Amino acid sequence: MLILFERLKMTITTKPLKKRYRYRIYPTKEQEISLSKLFGCVRYVYNRMLGEIKEARNMVSVVTGEKYKVPSHFDMCKLLPFWKKDENVSWLNDVCAQTLQASLLNLSNAYKNAFKHKKGFPKFKNKFDVQTAEFSNQTYSIKE
Repeated sequence: MLILFERLKMTITTKPLKKRYRYRIYPTKEQEISLSKLFGCVRYVYNRMLGEIKEARNMVSVVTGEKYKVPSHFDMCKLLPFWKKDENVSWLNDVCAQTLQASLLNLSNAYKNAFKHKKGFPKFKNKFDVQTAEFSNQTYSIKE
């Protein structure tokens, strides 16, 4: 038994660890406004793509009776430039594209989990839920 435990211990320590940092911030009024814009844009992109997928899924199942294949993250990201060119949602240009792509990656992962791990299907987000946005290392810096 002791030998198995040591092997388990060795395999756990040799795996690469993922790091995540959590920061508590106290934003100024200007920063609150820009954060609310960011969260709104991320939520809008997620909900719009989820709506389009659900609508396309219903159309395919009604018209052809076949199963609808959910688009990949790459295919979802291809639509972002077209959405940004639309005059009604030109405010999407005010935020970083990587955060919008990260929200689409979250949606793609949610669909994968729904089928692979039998989790529930993705739901629409509202502004009263916890607001999140993901940044890559290249899109931000912390000062002071």
